[in-house]
Amino acid sequence: PNVVIPLGKDGEPLPVAIHVAEARESTVVPIAATGPDSAYVQTYLDALMHTYLEYTRNVRKVISGGTLASITEQVQRAERDLRAEQDLLRAFQQTNDPAISRAQEAVAVECLKRLNTQLSDLQLEDSLARRPSAPQSDALAIETIQFKMDHIQKSIQEWESKLAGSTNLLFETQRLEENVRRSQSMYERLVQLLQN
Repeated sequence: PNVVIPLGKDGEPLPVAIHVAEARESTVVPIAATGPDSAYVQTYLDALMHTYLEYTRNVRKVISGGTLASITEQVQRAERDLRAEQDLLRAFQQTNDPAISRAQEAVAVECLKRLNTQLSDLQLEDSLARRPSAPQSDALAIETIQFKMDHIQKSIQEWESKLAGSTNLLFETQRLEENVRRSQSMYERLVQLLQN
């Protein structure tokens, strides 16, 4: 509102002294004003409060508008991220079935158990054939045992590699699924924030 400013005898506006009290732990700020014309001081304070309230409303609108735009942008980005994570998981699952990987992992574990048992048995046979009291004719047996052990050790390496591959596929599936869950959660929180 426009306030008519009364002038003093010298033609200058009447002075108004504003006093703001300190308000600890309160959102209310006490303001007092003094001047030579009490009606003018009251009108001056009313105009001051009106201008201040209008200013704070405008600041809130600007902040709210900026915040809303920022949250909207974040929602859009989160939605794009979520779709990208879902696409990555879908593409991975099209070429890597977790059920098959789990089955391959179980088969690899069983084969490794069996091969390690066979290797242990052959190592025992080998140590028995090499003892000093064993007959000389066991040289062929020792060679045969060594050949079998070499073959089993190569098989163990192959199965360990297969097991590692299956395990890596399962870990990658879990990582991609976790990324989708995290992106989904972020997107839902931002949408909820936007709706409030």
